Amino acid sequence: MDMDITYIMDSSRSISSEDFQRAKDFVSNMVDQFVVSSQPNESYGGIRVALVQQAPRGFLPDRNQTPVALEFDLVTYSNKDLMKKHIQESVRQLEGPSAIASALQWTVENVFFKAPRQRKHRVIFTIVGSKTSTWDRERLREISLGAKCQGFTLFTLALGSDVSGSQLMELSSSPTDQHSLTLGRFATPEMAYAQRFSRAFLSLLQQEMNSYPSPELQEECENLDRGDIQQEASVTERIPFPGMAESGSSQVLEDTEKNKSRVMKSMKENTKEPVYTVPEMRDDYEENAYFTEENAKREKPQECGKAQEKNKKNLETTAETRSGCNDYGMILEYENLF
Repeated sequence: MDMDITYIMDSSRSISSEDFQRAKDFVSNMVDQFVVSSQPNESYGGIRVALVQQAPRGFLPDRNQTPVALEFDLVTYSNKDLMKKHIQESVRQLEGPSAIASALQWTVENVFFKAPRQRKHRVIFTIVGSKTSTWDRERLREISLGAKCQGFTLFTLALGSDVSGSQLMELSSSPTDQHSLTLGRFATPEMAYAQRFSRAFLSLLQQEMNSYPSPELQEECENLDRGDIQQEASVTERIPFPGMAESGSSQVLEDTEKNKSRVMKSMKENTKEPVYTVPEMRDDYEENAYFTEENAKREKPQECGKAQEKNKKNLETTAETRSGCNDYGMILEYENLF
């Protein structure tokens, strides 16, 4: 696969040390599935991987500080075993503020655009477990829009209930349900499912079943090119929209809906449902202290499923609490996802 992929890990003080370690394990396991380029500086074959963390302690905008810790760039390693060793032995939690927008902008400018021989597919894979800081939130839309309009593919893995629906949409390409996954928790079964979902997403990316930028962003991207939106979001020449000149807007929307249906069907074929069931999770006392016999009797999974179905209509309320009900709803959502 001809791809550059950069993982942006949430290393802020808002994410627990346990989730941070699991995020490291997730990235390491994903890297293990890649055919990594043996000559990242020269050839176009294979996948190139970079890893950054956001954000260092004491980071604030407008202070000439770097909003990330660069662990390795797209040409640092030509061997996935060395990448995995770096992830497990050298990556340490920064415990700074959350500065996702600043990290996204820095990654585009300093990881992707400074690498030689850019690949056909350019993926920004954000792992986030917290809301970005107030001073950073205002810039998130313009920076993410700039990345999308330049043809980047944005995928988001959200951990826990602190990531808002609006933030998730900004950090993900369209359609959002194919480019994002929210986990109420990040234990072993959930991590395995996230890996399968991510592999299915990358498989569809290789099949080019979506366009980047998406058709519905056409007008916004054209305005961005004309400078109607803040100029700093523009770094290089935009990528043209394939086929836009030949088809009207109604045809584009019709084709988009047909493609979405086709993609979701393919994702169902490429992603196996979790083998565990709701009762099995309730009885898993050793791995999760919450699921005691007493709590298991009190829970009503069917009620949680109804609430979860209602929440799916509004991304803002997908995961508002870490309650047992939310855990059940999350599992039921897995079973109905495809």
